[in-house]
Amino acid sequence: MENGIIFNENNIHVNIDTQTGEVTSFYIIWDKELEFPDIKGIISKDEAMEILVKGRGIRFRISNRK
Repeated sequence: MENGIIFNENNIHVNIDTQTGEVTSFYIIWDKELEFPDIKGIISKDEAMEILVKGRGIRFRISNRK
């Protein structure tokens, strides 16, 4: 997580055998050089959805087609 935003690309993976407790695999995918831009001026998800729906005249509809 960076600046309160989840970043799933960096992760640690560990497999443990439930019978023996032995670690069966382990790997790390982590970009140490990664830099995140400043979040100043970023709008919230709710604000973005409001702009998308109101600004484009989009209506959401649930359809149950068989």
